[in-house]
Amino acid sequence: MKKMCVVLILALYFLLPGLASAVDSAGYWTLKLGYFMPNDDKNGLKNFDNMVSAGLIGGVKLSPNIAIEIGGDYYYTEGNDTVSAAGASYSVDAKVMIWSIPVTGKFILPLSDQVDVFIGGGLG
Repeated sequence: MKKMCVVLILALYFLLPGLASAVDSAGYWTLKLGYFMPNDDKNGLKNFDNMVSAGLIGGVKLSPNIAIEIGGDYYYTEGNDTVSAAGASYSVDAKVMIWSIPVTGKFILPLSDQVDVFIGGGLG
């Protein structure tokens, strides 16, 4: 997993400036901090703690209204889960760590020099 993160960071570092210059646009970096709230669905992460999440995104504006982004997000939570084995149920402490690598297309609507509204979607 650590190797994949290093490869992702190096790819972003070397590829985004080249893509930005190829489309005559500036690349950008975004640090994303969030709050991870596991779902309470019976098949989800019920009984797990809410935690802080973090991500790093690199993007390139292809035009004033269109951008492409790639990044990495990290989520971590702890909790307990019930495991059934041999007809008995056991409560176990568990840790869940999630890495995601989203690739996103973004449509941008600039409202002023300081404010943009955007919507995007992609795969992760």
